Amino acid sequence: MIFNKFSKYKEIILVDTENVGCVCPFELPKDIFVYIFVNNCNLANKFVFLNEQTNYEVLNINHAKTDGIAFKKNAMDFCVVTYATYLLSKMPKKTKIVILSKDKDYDISIYHIKQLVNNRSIERVGYNLKRYCDEKHSSHNAKEVSEITPFELIEYTEEFFEYKRQLKPAQKKQLRVREYNKSNGKLITIEYDPLHHCYYLVFCGRYIEMANDATALEPQFMKYQELLDKNDCKTTKKKEVKEMVSNKIESIKKSCLINNYYSVDV
Repeated sequence: MIFNKFSKYKEIILVDTENVGCVCPFELPKDIFVYIFVNNCNLANKFVFLNEQTNYEVLNINHAKTDGIAFKKNAMDFCVVTYATYLLSKMPKKTKIVILSKDKDYDISIYHIKQLVNNRSIERVGYNLKRYCDEKHSSHNAKEVSEITPFELIEYTEEFFEYKRQLKPAQKKQLRVREYNKSNGKLITIEYDPLHHCYYLVFCGRYIEMANDATALEPQFMKYQELLDKNDCKTTKKKEVKEMVSNKIESIKKSCLINNYYSVDV
């Protein structure tokens, strides 16, 4: 029975990956069960590292195509709501259902479910799975940057840029707390990482520095901005900028960071 299966979990999480993406923690909290909704097999493969854990299931809604059912817009939304309604009727009353999606269209369905099923807890949260687990189920706060090892730093940044690749251009811009864009296409930004609650200084697509506070990156931001201003159409100054970037990158490489870590797209 589903009741017995879920009796040990405090929450059942339903993840709409079309909306919040596939960013996932490396280990799920033991007091939750997660349904991850995807629309193709390639996305399902992104969660293979969770195989040793038993408190999750990946549901590929495209399997319905094998039965001749056409895949239409908003199909995933309907599947998530259907599962939520079914689970509420089977699981213990103390268990809570959380839909992870930024799509506010879920809210009207949640409202009517609450009207029909009294004293049951169901809500929508606009986080991806990793952020939700970090903020709602973490027993400790995020590490200070000074406490992060070089190899953890690699993991943090790769995860952040994987998260960014799933965003639309307008959403990427919302992560920028500071930017300076020259007419020649050269761009300096300070960007917020919502996964690890820290900030990055990014110069022309290259990671330069990381800090807990955006203001700590301001001095370096201003240095690169001054160099770009001086560099306007002057080849000699371009070399100066390149040397500054190269020197900074070389110093970080000596701290055990790998080469392709600096080739990510912004």
